[in-house]
Amino acid sequence: MNNSELRAKVIETVAFYTDLGNETFKTNMATPNIDFSLKGRVGGKYSPREHMVKVNMILLAENAEDYLESTIPHEVAHGFQRHIYGQYQHGRRIMPHGYEWKRIMLTLGKNPKRTHSYDVSNATQRTVAREFAYRCHCKTHMFTIIRHRRAQKSQAGYRCKRCGHSLSYVGNKMAVATVA
Repeated sequence: MNNSELRAKVIETVAFYTDLGNETFKTNMATPNIDFSLKGRVGGKYSPREHMVKVNMILLAENAEDYLESTIPHEVAHGFQRHIYGQYQHGRRIMPHGYEWKRIMLTLGKNPKRTHSYDVSNATQRTVAREFAYRCHCKTHMFTIIRHRRAQKSQAGYRCKRCGHSLSYVGNKMAVATVA
């Protein structure tokens, strides 16, 4: 199937499980919106604030049948969980994969498993830029922007786990490449 056929199938499947849930639970939850821009290793995601099912197109394309049969109902069940039980029940926070969600999955005739087992080697992953070089006696350590900012604010500073000496800022990746 091409991308437009896959998208149409997702829309159809979300509508099917929404209708099935509304009929089964005697409720009137609106069909969730659908976003096809989820990236990384996550199979799918339900966003209660937007009442939206987020779909990972790479994993969908590689696992279409299983994705439509397990991931889509998994995410729609999160919508019903929020619609039926809210965020709190009897003074306790409803857990995303707790008793209520499992009950909904079983009632929809689905296995209440939390995680997928898709091959994620082709899924895009977020890369963390390590652009800031710090030096000790034994090697150069590359820091992310967050760690660099913490090191700049901190009075104590960071120490090397190998040699135990304080790390001192050398410069960003570009400066290190021209110096080294």
